[in-house]
Amino acid sequence: MGWKCAFVVVSNTEEKDPEALLRELGYGNLSPAAADSFDVAMYPRDGKAYVGHFNGHLIIADEFLAIESLEEGLNDQEQVLLNRYPGSEIASFSLHSVTNFWGYSLVRNGQKIRLRAGSSDDGVIMEEGDPLPEEAELLSKSKVNAEGIREYWLDDDQEEPYEDAEVGEEFVFQLASRYFDRPLDHADNLIFETKLQAWRVAASDATDSDSSRRRRSSENIEPTVASNAEE
Repeated sequence: MGWKCAFVVVSNTEEKDPEALLRELGYGNLSPAAADSFDVAMYPRDGKAYVGHFNGHLIIADEFLAIESLEEGLNDQEQVLLNRYPGSEIASFSLHSVTNFWGYSLVRNGQKIRLRAGSSDDGVIMEEGDPLPEEAELLSKSKVNAEGIREYWLDDDQEEPYEDAEVGEEFVFQLASRYFDRPLDHADNLIFETKLQAWRVAASDATDSDSSRRRRSSENIEPTVASNAEE
């Protein structure tokens, strides 16, 4: 794996006041920054958050927002998005190449219908809901062995089976095609030609405790992701 990303897609909607959206999600002391192409924005750094649009969908890229969706039920930020965009799907995508961390979730009709995440050290650490259509092709090339471990045979010349940590990235790519018309790793017009507006963000006095909670939550799921570690 070699990809890093942390972003959320809200389907079929446009946000005319992205700064108000970020404030409602709990960020204060916002300072506009230069826009960046999605290849930069999809894994935010330096205390930045990004908001933009592609293919009629809203994209929010934030270091903690995506990974916090990888838990059962709806968190406060997902509820904010549901209230602000009723009827939209909310999909979260996370990848971090250092530990082969991968995760994705989907909220539809106010319910989290799919949640899946894992890493090379821990295997699959979360799995809820039924497989989505975008997962079908990869799952069709797998089987569960006698030890209960799912093995994937993706290539004709493959000598050893892949495990979930080795193909989690592919699942994330495929789920992205639900909104981008093609898998994430082939969406060049999104990655290189689409810019997202950036803001430098900091927790205000009113949201300090919530910001700390968010950081603790992400660290509990995957410490390396939260620390922005480099290869």
